[in-house]
Amino acid sequence: MTELAGQVALVTGAGDPIGAGIALRLAREGASLLLVGAGATAVGDTLARVRASGAAAEAHIAEDASTGVAAAISAFGRLDILINGDDRMQPWRALEDVSDAMLGAALEGQARAAFRTMRAALPHLRDHAGRIVNIVSFDGDAIAPYRGPYKAAGEALKALSQTAAFEWGAYGIRVNVLVPFAETPALAQYRAAHGEQVDWALRQKALPYFGDPVEDIGGAALFLVSEDTRYVTGHVVYADGGQFLAPAVIEPEPAS
Repeated sequence: MTELAGQVALVTGAGDPIGAGIALRLAREGASLLLVGAGATAVGDTLARVRASGAAAEAHIAEDASTGVAAAISAFGRLDILINGDDRMQPWRALEDVSDAMLGAALEGQARAAFRTMRAALPHLRDHAGRIVNIVSFDGDAIAPYRGPYKAAGEALKALSQTAAFEWGAYGIRVNVLVPFAETPALAQYRAAHGEQVDWALRQKALPYFGDPVEDIGGAALFLVSEDTRYVTGHVVYADGGQFLAPAVIEPEPAS
């Protein structure tokens, strides 16, 4: 398939299951990939899988994902798509136990990090009517305790995304937010400890299964960067099987 043939995509958080799934789906459609992440082993595994699919790909290991923009230009000479999938989880804590530093770390790990990469990518995306998809956890919509800083960071990134969509539309750039809910090792670990609760919650979902990172989440990301959504920008799209309609799957347990 050649939906994205000749285009270059930068995927941050490429060592995580959702970032890897999106990268693999874009590779299947002909995109060249620059994979960014802080963990060399995990990103290296994604790189091997992408190359095995026949796509051109390079890896860039860095704590600051925005440095991946220069790496993409160096490797491929252009940038068409930015997937901001770097999402650094924070401990669950009651608000009364959250310090300024903890709140700052949550904002830095998601909203500020994604914004830096968006800003670095802007001059190159302007050249190709680029597309940005920012990944935000469904935690931002679920009403549950102990996740205040993490929720705040996700909501901040939504606001930044919609502002960028408004301002950067003049350059033909589309910016959307994707809220996924997928099968991941972390979720499998939680399910092993709380199987009855998770199984009950799954039965409440409109589509009672966890999404596949490549087919379900990657497919939604592909939709948002394809020409089929050339008139769609500033939206929050849920690839969660209707999770936002259902009771929460995760029962919070605050960190000590």
